[in-house]
Amino acid sequence: MRAAGAVLGLLAVASCAGGYGGPVHVLDCGRELYGHGEGYDERARTCLADEHGRGSRARFTTTLLTIEGDPITYAVTTAPDGLVVEVDSRDKFGYQGTATVRCTELRRVQGDRVRFVLSPCAHDRFREISF
Repeated sequence: MRAAGAVLGLLAVASCAGGYGGPVHVLDCGRELYGHGEGYDERARTCLADEHGRGSRARFTTTLLTIEGDPITYAVTTAPDGLVVEVDSRDKFGYQGTATVRCTELRRVQGDRVRFVLSPCAHDRFREISF
């Protein structure tokens, strides 16, 4: 009887592994360094849009360079309830610093290259993010 109780206890513990509080898998769609027409990664951008459309968790990071060469990085993580964007801006003529921004929708804008508009965003400085 005691052995049966021990086995049931181990099964209960094993069934919780990876459940609530366990690790969450986030697909890494990739990174791009996109500036002055170079470094665009359509595969990584398509991955982000596709996974977001499925309601899956995915991450994509893009670093855009201003005309002066100052980097602005957007690390976007999708989740079933929206998107989280970690912004790291070193723009000497604009916003400088870091921010975590929550956005509701990702809209894919198709042109000669895939672009995204994230909105509405819940942040004083960032109501909409496009890249």
